[in-house]
Amino acid sequence: MQGHPQAYFEFDQVLASHDALDPHALVAILPARDGLRVSRVDGLGLVAARRRDDFTHVVVGVSAAVELWDADFWATQPEDLEIDELEATPVDLDFVADAPPGVATRLLDAALAGPVIFFAPDEAQRTAWVAWLTYALPDGASLTFSTAGDEGVRVSATTEPSPDAIDTTAPCELAATFYSRVAAHLATRGGLQEAVARLQEPDGLALAVYGGATDLIAPHQLPLALQLITELASSGEVALAARAAAALPGAGPTTALALREPPAPVDLAPVDEHDEIVDAEVVEDEPLELPAPVAEVVEEPGPFEELHEDEVIEVPFEAAPAEPEPEPEPGPFEALDEDEVIEVPFEAVPAEPEPDEDEGLPDADAWSNLLAELKAESVEPDESLPPLPEIEQRRVRDRFVPPPEPVQPEPEPEPTELSVELGLSLEAFAQSLSQVPEPEDRVEEALPPAEEEEVISEQEIGMSLADLEAELKKDEQP
Repeated sequence: MQGHPQAYFEFDQVLASHDALDPHALVAILPARDGLRVSRVDGLGLVAARRRDDFTHVVVGVSAAVELWDADFWATQPEDLEIDELEATPVDLDFVADAPPGVATRLLDAALAGPVIFFAPDEAQRTAWVAWLTYALPDGASLTFSTAGDEGVRVSATTEPSPDAIDTTAPCELAATFYSRVAAHLATRGGLQEAVARLQEPDGLALAVYGGATDLIAPHQLPLALQLITELASSGEVALAARAAAALPGAGPTTALALREPPAPVDLAPVDEHDEIVDAEVVEDEPLELPAPVAEVVEEPGPFEELHEDEVIEVPFEAAPAEPEPEPEPGPFEALDEDEVIEVPFEAVPAEPEPDEDEGLPDADAWSNLLAELKAESVEPDESLPPLPEIEQRRVRDRFVPPPEPVQPEPEPEPTELSVELGLSLEAFAQSLSQVPEPEDRVEEALPPAEEEEVISEQEIGMSLADLEAELKKDEQP
């Protein structure tokens, strides 16, 4: 397949497709809205699809597809099914210098870590940021992306801001890696693509050396930078090594790369052997006096030097007789028999007499004599001393104060008997009975007027008052 096969879609319906393509396998990589999407398809490589309104144009076998965003071959209706060459237009990275601070390094660090989503309001801005990542990444030529916000790609640019998307319109204060700082510096100064093309993986120090941005390296990186510069010079890239060495920081000892061309060969005229040398002085060699040789002293071989390693040497020897062990001297008790009695002389010490208990007590007569002498002595009072107050009687009176009389408890009041009359008295009960109408009158009032004569018999109901009083009196009697 010499050219690039193409296919055309309206929404997800196939309008035309090259014979080498399976159009149904390309439906999954179509952009969801207007924009450019680049995806990797097994067996086809990178496939670019650009959508305008409902029409999508698909081109197979692209590289650095971001440079194809505004190319002339994009169609708005089905045309040729194969195109020979793709006219790419490089994107200028001068916009990085005018972008909000920290956005370029933030996008690059995020793309180095994995998939990244960012927001830019204009499609041209989204394409420019995708171009920045394409040129700054070592594998940017095979970068998959979408300017329509599609998923399933490494870089997705959305048309609306979201919490997961990096806002390219606002500054970013996150610290940048050394690689992203060097790449942003080369993007504004130039030489980014050439320096990144030499890298196999992201390496900030190598990028600074290859791009001539060694003025950004730290002092502790100088030994490695000098090693890379030396390797460049040894491989023949002298100009590149000289540019990197010239931009090294000036702090500390001055570092310079000394380059010199190899010396030109000198042509020497041949000398004719037959030409006579004028004014030549012949010097005869004097015989050298050598010192007398010193006789070599040959040492006689020792008794063991002529022996072989496996030769057995017999050494005669006589066993020394064993010295007899000295017999221990018998102790003072070893010569005695078991039943022998030993007599030990000793002297008994007489016991001391016990002291008498009554011996140390004083005589009773001595105490009585002492008391008699004390009574016989008379002591006259000293009249010059003031008399003592009579306080002894007061002390005695205070000591023997009679205790207070106990308080007698007050007598408790005697309980009073209360009589409560329950029920009715006999007179009240009799009066209530007298007020009840007679039963005859009650019967006459209850009966309707008789039309015929009826015989009425009087009967006594209940008991009389006298009988009731008699019954009550019986109950009151015990």
